[in-house]
Amino acid sequence: MLRFLLSRLATFVPTFLGVTIISFSFIRVLPGDPIIVMAGERGVTPERYAELREQFGFDRPILVQFWEYLTGVLHGDLGQSFVTKKPVWDEFFALFPATMELSFVAIIIAIVLGIPAGVIAATQRGRFLDRALMSS
Repeated sequence: MLRFLLSRLATFVPTFLGVTIISFSFIRVLPGDPIIVMAGERGVTPERYAELREQFGFDRPILVQFWEYLTGVLHGDLGQSFVTKKPVWDEFFALFPATMELSFVAIIIAIVLGIPAGVIAATQRGRFLDRALMSS
């Protein structure tokens, strides 16, 4: 059991680091300056721009920014949305019921279509209908 837990932990750590690096990098690779996006179409003065860069930590070295992001994620703080300026957790939980509803509908559709397709493919093994169902 200990070996199983250690192997799971050994796969979790690199996966977690990879996901956090990718999500952290999105804000830097996507086109547009996040400060300009936050300011909206009305624009922002150079003083306000510098103030926002400091407030959100964009003036710090990238490794310091990543460390702060990583420790925040580990403590359950996903930060603030650049668009709505609300905590990400609030945004997440506001949309979570709709996500669950869509997931439930998708599972029902998969069951309703998948079980009959599997039965047909099993009874028509090797025939055209089996190959058509298995390739879709």
